[in-house]
Amino acid sequence: MSTFTPSRVLVVDDEEIDRFIASHVISQHWQDCRLLFANDGLEALALLEENAASLPDLILLDINMPRMNGHTFLNTWNKERESDGPAVVMLTSSDQEEDRDRVAHFPCVKGYLVKPVSPEALAAITIE
Repeated sequence: MSTFTPSRVLVVDDEEIDRFIASHVISQHWQDCRLLFANDGLEALALLEENAASLPDLILLDINMPRMNGHTFLNTWNKERESDGPAVVMLTSSDQEEDRDRVAHFPCVKGYLVKPVSPEALAAITIE
């Protein structure tokens, strides 16, 4: 098992404070990582389409967001994407088993973290 060090991370979250915390922790843990941000699933899909030639290595995805939530994003992204692409780690305030179960069947989902993100949680992310 090798250490995962992404060069680009997309943080998808509608809460400014959660984006700030994620930005701070990611910048400390993965110092050379470029960060991208989206406020919801629709914005994330548009950003991914615009950056199709250089997709992020990792998407940190909230579940509860307006316009397009994390579940709908995953359904849409899973239909549109190639077999290879960014890994997704859920970063959400929901610790509900139902939410965990709903995302577990997506091959791109590699983890489930409950906010706030910590350096230890980032260090535990493994992508094969």
